[in-house]
Amino acid sequence: MNQLGRRTKAFLRETADLLWPPRSLVSGERGLGKWPLTSGEFASLSFITDPVCDACGAPVPFDAGLDTRCAACLARPPRWS
Repeated sequence: MNQLGRRTKAFLRETADLLWPPRSLVSGERGLGKWPLTSGEFASLSFITDPVCDACGAPVPFDAGLDTRCAACLARPPRWS
């Protein structure tokens, strides 16, 4: 991208932030900077780890080995394999 294109893009981003200040994805507070979460909100997140459903990725309460499926996927299997 050339110099003019980069400057134009930066100007448009700053104008958009001025007109529509960024909001937090969790609390909805305005004007938190360029990040979608505050540091406190990010620290309180819990990430999905194993065990998870092999079909949809939803967390499951215990590890049943390979091809673990959640109750929803057992009741109505997804159309993909």
